[in-house]
Amino acid sequence: MQVIERLLFCIRSNVIANWRGFGAWLQASKNEISLIVIPLHDDPLTAVRKTRKGLRDVRDRAAANNLKWRDVAFAGIASEKAIMVIIRHQGIPREALWWKLEGRWPGAE
Repeated sequence: MQVIERLLFCIRSNVIANWRGFGAWLQASKNEISLIVIPLHDDPLTAVRKTRKGLRDVRDRAAANNLKWRDVAFAGIASEKAIMVIIRHQGIPREALWWKLEGRWPGAE
């Protein structure tokens, strides 16, 4: 029972720390933040790995043509059905960001 209580405490404290980090990140970034929700269709762990790689791939390919894309940063949280990704995109219009991501994930909202 102690092991379960310790595990739950660790999970809870990690979640609280992550949300505090998200909040600080959002406040520092002002208005150049977007949220995208990407539905998951595969095994959640595999889908998260593919999505992380895909997000980096989109950013890196765009950065080859526009250096502002180098500063694009992602933070996210996943459930069994979707990934919520907060994107900091200083100097990049939301429409340009959405256009790039929508090409890769057409079901994203």
